[in-house]
Amino acid sequence: MDEESQDALLKHYTDAANLVSISVGYRLAPEHPYPAGPEDCYDVAEWLVENAEKEFGAPLKFMGGESAGGHLSALTALHLLSHENPKYSDFKFKGLLLHFGVFDLSSTPTTYTFKRSPALVIDRESMTHSTNAFLQSPASDPKDPKISPLYFDFLSLTASGNSLPPAVFTCGTEDVLLDDTIFMSAKWQMAGGEAIVKIVPGAPHGYIMCPPGLVPGTEEILEFLEKFLKEKV
Repeated sequence: MDEESQDALLKHYTDAANLVSISVGYRLAPEHPYPAGPEDCYDVAEWLVENAEKEFGAPLKFMGGESAGGHLSALTALHLLSHENPKYSDFKFKGLLLHFGVFDLSSTPTTYTFKRSPALVIDRESMTHSTNAFLQSPASDPKDPKISPLYFDFLSLTASGNSLPPAVFTCGTEDVLLDDTIFMSAKWQMAGGEAIVKIVPGAPHGYIMCPPGLVPGTEEILEFLEKFLKEKV
């Protein structure tokens, strides 16, 4: 998928809370392995922190993504929060929207135990293939917090006086990445952040981007997200 594939969901967010939505066309693996994709997102986020109000009439308020986009959104938010420049580390998001994200590239338990025939969207084999394409270098440690946000030192961040933004985590029960969402949201809460977790019974990976009515429970999630955006904006 590319940035244009997100247009329908971004339009929903935009209409719900009168926002301007920006989609990042970051470089993709395997042609551009780590750290290309994350660095593109960091550059865009830093530019928006400095220029969004001047260019778009309002500061950066929310960030989010689905699957790999959830992974990159979490990395980018933590990159800003832990930045040595207070211009970025002091920046306050209104909220994060993290849907079925990949938060541990070394694999959480459901990656090994999730077995469906046929596989629903992704499975352990496809996750291994994607991770290898993304990292490539044997020197890349999948438990490096700059690669897997689950291993970020949240407690040191909050001990330094910084705080995590409110975050919505969603995932379906028929998703190989379910534990990623459960584990990441738990660490978010343990570090004092507001973490709202929505688990959708029977939903596969990517459910929120499916055509309306295809996956039961999707409309309820979209309604909740609309409410969240309006409350936090």
